[in-house]
Amino acid sequence: MFIGLTIVVWVISDNNRSLLTTEGKLTDIDNIFFQDSLVLWDYSLVLFYVDSSDVCRKMEENLIRLKNETGYTHIHKINADLYPDLVHKYNISGVPNILLLKKGVDHGRIMGVVSFSNIKMIYNRHRVDM
Repeated sequence: MFIGLTIVVWVISDNNRSLLTTEGKLTDIDNIFFQDSLVLWDYSLVLFYVDSSDVCRKMEENLIRLKNETGYTHIHKINADLYPDLVHKYNISGVPNILLLKKGVDHGRIMGVVSFSNIKMIYNRHRVDM
């Protein structure tokens, strides 16, 4: 059984720039969770990242903001360096890369750095389509 913990993050607007005032995190998942649990949810987002990347951290901040604004909890991250089998299976050619999944099946992706407003628009569009 998986028990999740959500950390509340307060976002302050400063000249159209968001600042995280407390540390928030996405749930870091492994290949077993990926294979077994993501198939249970109608819709989920998974960020493939590497620890050494500033652009991956920026995308994580955008997803934390999306999670906080929408209340949607099925947004996770997975370290691409630790799970090359999933990188290969989902044809991840670079990071950051966000998979949009329906019952564990790839229904789209967001590659590279994308603004928060675009991520939110894509999220809303895919939620309606599914």
